[in-house]
Amino acid sequence: TDGDGVPDGCDICTGGDDSIDSDGDGIPDFCDICEGSDDSVDTDGDGVPDGCDICVSGDDSVDADGDGVPDSCDICEGSDDSVDTDGDGVPDGCDICGSGDDSIDTDGDGVPDSCDICEGSDDSVDTDGDGVPDGCDICGSGDDSTDTDGDGVPDSCDICEGSDDSVDTDGDGVPEGCDICTTGDDSIDTDGDGVPDSCDICEGSDDSVDTDGDGVPDGCDICGSGDDSIDSDGDGVPDSCDICEGSDDSVDTDGDGVPDGCDICGSGDDSIDSDGDGVPDSCDICEGSDDSVDTDGDGVPDGCDMCGSGDDSTDTDWDGVPDSCDICEGSDDSVDTDGDGVPDGCDICGSGDDSTDTDGDGVPDSCDICEGSDDSVDTDGDGVPDGCDICVSGDDSIDTDGDGVPDSCDICEGSDDSVDTDGDGVPDG
Repeated sequence: TDGDGVPDGCDICTGGDDSIDSDGDGIPDFCDICEGSDDSVDTDGDGVPDGCDICVSGDDSVDADGDGVPDSCDICEGSDDSVDTDGDGVPDGCDICGSGDDSIDTDGDGVPDSCDICEGSDDSVDTDGDGVPDGCDICGSGDDSTDTDGDGVPDSCDICEGSDDSVDTDGDGVPEGCDICTTGDDSIDTDGDGVPDSCDICEGSDDSVDTDGDGVPDGCDICGSGDDSIDSDGDGVPDSCDICEGSDDSVDTDGDGVPDGCDICGSGDDSIDSDGDGVPDSCDICEGSDDSVDTDGDGVPDGCDMCGSGDDSTDTDWDGVPDSCDICEGSDDSVDTDGDGVPDGCDICGSGDDSTDTDGDGVPDSCDICEGSDDSVDTDGDGVPDGCDICVSGDDSIDTDGDGVPDSCDICEGSDDSVDTDGDGVPDG
């Protein structure tokens, strides 16, 4: 039938020329099962010569997943072995890592490097079950995916909930959002008041105890009864504890505990006031007397007044006696040579007691011109009071003839009027 010279009854290949057998396997080319290979060699006995066997260890006709690879040689059973997107020799259907070579697994955790969740650690160990292997867990005790404040630290391990744990300017391990003290280490609190040393208001004392509520703890309070921040006079002492309001309490020149601005006595101790007059001893105007009693208003207390009726400071004649009490105005009251109580400058009689004036003529006895008579009556103006005048009509001092009778009353001028031998009233001369 096939005209190959071999009767059909003995034909090896009824459809072709039995004489053509290129691969010499005894099977004409036209009927070759495996062209170019020995059709008689079929190790796995699946009817497919080894030379054309898809799977030399099994039946090529059984291909359940229809991927062209018999089941016994399937790389990925149930999936198409020809689809290998990442080219790692593992079909996509059985790829561990679809984006890389499944054969490279440096950490040996069964997950190829290119798909490792935690490189260098076993991806299968996930104690907290959050999908992050322990080796790369941020928070080993909770879910790494829950981070409400978005600071990169899961909620279950947040140091400062609601704040960024990575911001720690002072480097004390406490994020700024929960820092007690942003400028120093929160863990160092020497005085145990809950305030770190670097932010202590009052070092060595409890910052929470502030009895007067002025923001300054009691241990460092300047003024325990008031607000330390109110210091109107700027002297470092709060108003509520000022010794001297409006003045610098630190300036106390005399060291008496009273600032200069309120010192009664700037040169001595205000607390020593022996006479109880409100003026300290060191500044007493009148020691032992009340400085506030000054009846005449001259600045000198009554107890030490030289002149109780006038100004002690006015002493025109510089005699130590104020003008208003001068015995002798314009003269030194202390000079009283005759000791009569009348200063020399106003002495009527410098040689005797001005107070003794028997004849009442205003001239003390010791200086009377005419004892027993009024020295002020001198009709003829000759310096001799009328009561003792030799010649009331003239100057007693002029007695040219030296007869004891002044010229103006001479009976016999030029002769001694007292010589009247015959007693006729006419001098002999």
